[in-house]
Amino acid sequence: DVVAAARRATAVAKFSEVQRRVNCIFASKAALWGNEWMDGCSLEVNMARAAPALHRFSRGIGTNEAADAFVVELRGAELCGDLERFAAAVHRALCQLSQLDPSQSPCMTPGRLSQRSWCFSFCRETFFVTTFAPFYPPDHPR
Repeated sequence: DVVAAARRATAVAKFSEVQRRVNCIFASKAALWGNEWMDGCSLEVNMARAAPALHRFSRGIGTNEAADAFVVELRGAELCGDLERFAAAVHRALCQLSQLDPSQSPCMTPGRLSQRSWCFSFCRETFFVTTFAPFYPPDHPR
């Protein structure tokens, strides 16, 4: 079941530490879905594996199946070793998910990315994208 797997994904379990640490009154109670990263597979393959759960998450917005956030894990020093690699990996991940979007949203096209009002969308739902990475110091807002 896509829903059950997304709710118990490793990305969700790992993110629970962030939920406990942040100074957000909503974080500790947030219902999360996420992806299950498969070591040995490319970022693109992992995003293709995440897309069905993100699609279901998007369809569930506003229903009793709704969750508060979808956590996408990117793993490995080659993707997350420093800010430059991480930024490139996040861009690749969002581009891959955008290509897999059944609604064919053009949100990751160069003309859109440079707009001040840019936001990521998937299945006609917009998403606030925030990032967390191991290279941020503990007192960093991320």
